Amino acid sequence: MLAYYYSNQYGKNSSSWYNVEADYAPEKVKSRADNAVKLTDRYITQTSPVIFEIGCAFGGTIFELRKRGIEAFGSDLNSDAICQGRNNGNSFIFDDFADAALKRLGKKAALIYSYHALEHIPDPVSFLTSLKPCLANEAILEFRMPNGTYIRAWLEGFEKWDWVAFPDHLHMFTPRSILCLAERSGYEILSVTSNACGESVDQLI
Repeated sequence: MLAYYYSNQYGKNSSSWYNVEADYAPEKVKSRADNAVKLTDRYITQTSPVIFEIGCAFGGTIFELRKRGIEAFGSDLNSDAICQGRNNGNSFIFDDFADAALKRLGKKAALIYSYHALEHIPDPVSFLTSLKPCLANEAILEFRMPNGTYIRAWLEGFEKWDWVAFPDHLHMFTPRSILCLAERSGYEILSVTSNACGESVDQLI
């Protein structure tokens, strides 16, 4: 059911930014690839770590990491986006769940990251638990998501906040709930941060 939704409905009303050209835009892939490299440089000591992106869409960042000589893979439940990415010359992305893709590849990931994917997953505890056998001995995970304690949403009403985005977003995580999620899933939190995303300074005043 989830795979059907993301292959047939997700992104249909967001074609202005959810498309293969936007996903391979140089400024976007550079920023995200730089972040992935920064994380592995900071936390991972093993040589040639495997990087995996959950919710990779059309695979633009994976393509960029591969161009840099990094062993990177990604997966997404939108089979059409994966197909378009593969038609763009990217054979390292898969229309499958992350754990299934990694098991099929026979790889252990040192870094698993996602941009706005965890809030889409019905059972995040089971999902995070399923990733554990796919992790290298030294591994980290990074998830970026909307902040459920965002003050403007609390003051003005969540229905006015684009990031609620139900039914795409099934959860509104807060710093506290992330700590609880990590504890229940058997992970240690290294850092929880928040920043402005998609809003101008004038909107935040």
